[in-house]
Amino acid sequence: MFSLFQREIILDDRYRPDSSKFVKKSNMGTGDIQVSFPEELGFALKMQQPELANEMRRLAFVKLYELGKLSSGKAAQMLGISRVAFLELVGIYQGSILGNPGKDQLEQDLLNA
Repeated sequence: MFSLFQREIILDDRYRPDSSKFVKKSNMGTGDIQVSFPEELGFALKMQQPELANEMRRLAFVKLYELGKLSSGKAAQMLGISRVAFLELVGIYQGSILGNPGKDQLEQDLLNA
């Protein structure tokens, strides 16, 4: 078992703390959620537990954004990165920054185009 929420998340070299373009400081408190995964998951993804915890944390915020539960700005703030970096992260995880529009919304968009 390991803590899903860590203090510092580094996505890759573009998001290191010395890059003021992407990283924002957050004064928000944090909580811990304990999640159990089979050891094979880390092995299959070629990740150590801390890296897997960070990955799961990022995935959770991306999914909450996709479901409309969090705004991109709030999700970025909670991850401690800029909104632009968060939207890039959504793309890295092959998510949609446009949400999941229904048939009616798509038809309306076509009429408005």
